[in-house]
Amino acid sequence: ILVDDSDPRILYSEDGWFDGGTSGFECGGTTHGNNVAATSSDSHSTLIYISGIGVQVFGTIGDAPTSGDGSPSSTYQIDDLPASTFNFEANGQNNYRIQFYSSPLLNSGNHTLVITALGKNNSHIWLDYILYYPSTDALASISSTSMPTASTSSMPLTCILPETSKNMGAITASGVLGSALGIVLVAIETIEIKESSRYIVSNKYKK
Repeated sequence: ILVDDSDPRILYSEDGWFDGGTSGFECGGTTHGNNVAATSSDSHSTLIYISGIGVQVFGTIGDAPTSGDGSPSSTYQIDDLPASTFNFEANGQNNYRIQFYSSPLLNSGNHTLVITALGKNNSHIWLDYILYYPSTDALASISSTSMPTASTSSMPLTCILPETSKNMGAITASGVLGSALGIVLVAIETIEIKESSRYIVSNKYKK
């Protein structure tokens, strides 16, 4: 399930986050950035509640600012698990759909993800969207409710997912097709062996 940065389910701290985004490059054309200065000891957080077994966070890394090297740093913490730190070495370019975080496999149920932008190198991180993988109960709840219309939905109308997400589906599909093909070949070989045996036995008794 995709949750865009502008979705009301994402709760941002009152200060430190601002709207941004580039149409055609970022999901829904929107992002949320932070303005923690390198000289600041403050950190700006946001959190989201999910019901599922895994979550991934994607965003944009901007080009280097006028001061500092522009290499951002942020942390990601699920519930009481150890926080994971994301660092990115600035390359002087805008980098879109960068994976900031990927959680381990979680117990099915409700979880809290806290994202914290750290003051480092006069850098900005831009939260673009979050993907989470719902539990069976959550899927049943979603399917039992009516889908929102385009005018009321907070889901972005256009979003280009990273190739890694697309490839996961392709790999799964190829694996299923490969297994099915293997079963068919074994079945054909078994039939051929049986037919061959029948032919030999039939000729033996004819003689």
